Amino acid sequence: MRRAGALDDLPPPDYHAGMDATRYLCPLGAAALRLRVPAKWLRREAEAGRIPCLKAGSRLLFDVDHVAGLLRRRARKGNRP
Repeated sequence: MRRAGALDDLPPPDYHAGMDATRYLCPLGAAALRLRVPAKWLRREAEAGRIPCLKAGSRLLFDVDHVAGLLRRRARKGNRP
């Protein structure tokens, strides 16, 4: 049985507060599919710090829209790290 306390009076957390509903973090495999790049390449780029990601335990999570924009800018400039 739960004890009554100050935390019981709080509303449930809104985990999506302040986030655009169309943007979310994708795991490596899903991000690679959406970006149409090999997962192995995406992992290497992220681990080298050339692609931003969030590491959650052993998983890499990507904001696909942000990464896609970054890759488009990189392609326009002709940058190849």
